[in-house]
Amino acid sequence: MEWHIKFKIATLTFKVLESGLPPYLSQQLLPYAPTRGLRSSSSKLLQVPRTNLRFGSHSFCVSALTIRNSVSHNVRSWESLTTFRKHRKNTLLSIGILCRPQRPTTQRLRFNFLILALYKSTYLLTYLFAVINIM
Repeated sequence: MEWHIKFKIATLTFKVLESGLPPYLSQQLLPYAPTRGLRSSSSKLLQVPRTNLRFGSHSFCVSALTIRNSVSHNVRSWESLTTFRKHRKNTLLSIGILCRPQRPTTQRLRFNFLILALYKSTYLLTYLFAVINIM
């Protein structure tokens, strides 16, 4: 499942870089410009902002740039969306299939149960309020 999310983020980042739309996302994707001449200056990397907190690394402007920079130079240089998607999907599928998923911990299972219970209780309350308003 994680590779699918990374694939979607990489595809969205490619679309934003190629079209410049939507502008609020394209403004966050800045090209990497080293202060001195390096070999990486011609590799089409993007500048990843620093974050101090763990959840800061989950934001789009950090995760998209990290995923985009992790792509090989050959895949980054594709001009067409279809060829980019094909090569990126093949790369992520090979990684996703070769890596065994980890078993969820009891803490994660409790958290998932809590979220499910919260969702169901919210749904039940909205249903009850709708029935009360109809009567």
